[in-house]
Amino acid sequence: MKSATVLVCLISLLAACRPETTPSQPPQSQPESNPAASQTANPQNCPEASQPQPLTIPEQEFPLDQFNFQPQQIEADADTVTFETPHYRFVYCRGDRGWSVEAAAQSEPASVSYEQSLRNIQDPDYETIEVNGETYQYRVRLEAEWLNQRLDQADEQTAPPPEPDPNQEKVIFELKRPDQTEPIAQTVYTLAELRAADLGASLGLPRMGGVAAVGDSIWWAIAFEHSEGASGIASLLRYDIQEQALTLLQPEALEREQFTDLVVTGDPTKPTLWLGTQRSGEGNPTLPGQGLVAYRPEGSGAEGGVTAYTVSNSPLVGAIPYRLRLEADRLWVGTGNGVCELQWQRANQPDSWNCWRFTARAELPPEGVPLYPSSLAETPAETLNQDTVEVLWFARTGSAAEGELPPGRYEVVYRPGFEVTLDDRGGEVWPFLADTKQNRDRVAPDTIWWAGREWHWNGSQFVRGLDEVSLNYVGGGPHGIESSTYTADYLANHYALRGAFELMALSANRTQVRHYSGWVEADAIAPYPTVVPHSPPAQPKPNPLVAIAPELPEEQRP
Repeated sequence: MKSATVLVCLISLLAACRPETTPSQPPQSQPESNPAASQTANPQNCPEASQPQPLTIPEQEFPLDQFNFQPQQIEADADTVTFETPHYRFVYCRGDRGWSVEAAAQSEPASVSYEQSLRNIQDPDYETIEVNGETYQYRVRLEAEWLNQRLDQADEQTAPPPEPDPNQEKVIFELKRPDQTEPIAQTVYTLAELRAADLGASLGLPRMGGVAAVGDSIWWAIAFEHSEGASGIASLLRYDIQEQALTLLQPEALEREQFTDLVVTGDPTKPTLWLGTQRSGEGNPTLPGQGLVAYRPEGSGAEGGVTAYTVSNSPLVGAIPYRLRLEADRLWVGTGNGVCELQWQRANQPDSWNCWRFTARAELPPEGVPLYPSSLAETPAETLNQDTVEVLWFARTGSAAEGELPPGRYEVVYRPGFEVTLDDRGGEVWPFLADTKQNRDRVAPDTIWWAGREWHWNGSQFVRGLDEVSLNYVGGGPHGIESSTYTADYLANHYALRGAFELMALSANRTQVRHYSGWVEADAIAPYPTVVPHSPPAQPKPNPLVAIAPELPEEQRP
């Protein structure tokens, strides 16, 4: 099982990009951004607008990958801030606060043999960071006897992995100072420590989750694979350049998080570490974690100070911050659903955030397109007649012929909405969910298991960002407001997978909603990526689940 996990992990890390024509969106009304940068920027140096181009569906990839807007890198100059995603480049123009969307250059993924994949785990390359004109090399690696035995075998299929020694199997961080050839080694955690903390049964593959230098300190975040019992302990390391000493921090409040990036602000002696977080699971490479975390090691108590900014308690546009970039008093946060620019010193004030949402739109033909109330509905509910429509998601409607994409429908925004009742699907309270949720507080909505559990309450309605959709590669694909029966091709009849909805009723065995989305045939429209302003409701209302929770039954576990 370990060898299969290794190969899956390596494949998922390979980014591919292909040159194409450049889609874009004309500038539109945008929220106010960094005034100092806007005054010195020149809009003439921004990319020129061009005609929108269809979403990219890469060969040999899932159709859902066309909605992969996860930033892999943030680049900036005096005039622009660019968010590089697997297939698109979202470019922000500082001068006029407009956006353009370009296709990213693409390349074929490198082929990696089984043996080389194991060697990359056992002996990964060092990464580097420049501090005060000097180069520091660092890496994190897994030390495990099963790795050694696998590499000693001529055939990876012979001999099962040995039972690990919990004290000898470990994750190790190594640092080479500028004047050193041999690294300083620091054990981050052992398998015994992982099991003692009840966080997993085996060590997931470790990886770097970010690095930043401030003053005389270098900070690293250590992330890990989480799948099929494999896991890790979220860890932070600080190297004091003057004292030449490494310090390991493992805040209990963050122990389950997988760090995606790291920047450091404030006084170097009392810094604030800003961390992107996510989680994952079998068949789900990305799941929401605690969002954007501000961690203050010198804060009150042994835990320091931990503040989590999520889609539920802040203007944050997406659930998973993948990349962070610091510019003086501004912090750029790139999520799988869009980006935010915030004044980090005033992060608790909603007016300090400027956010934009990545989405897709499509132009409609003059005669309109048939609109269906669900992904498998046989009869259209009406004809959708308007100039353009926002496109939310894709769902299969049948099986694909060899070498072809499967037939399907796009979920689109439809403001009149459709009312649907699920008579066989209700809700119940699962108290144990609170033990693994982001907040230490027992918040009632987080402990309810129901069809809309992957949506969040935004103060007006239930909404679901692109990075809140669990892909469930081994569990039948994404789930949402849908029927409980499946076709012979294991297809569910989806009413809403991303569409916003109002909750009209929820009981032990019944769910009633009005969802503001419908479905159109995929070949009837040509969606293109674009950017729109994002802001929370001006007058938020209470989450209706808070009042409903006491009326729901409690799930009993033995």
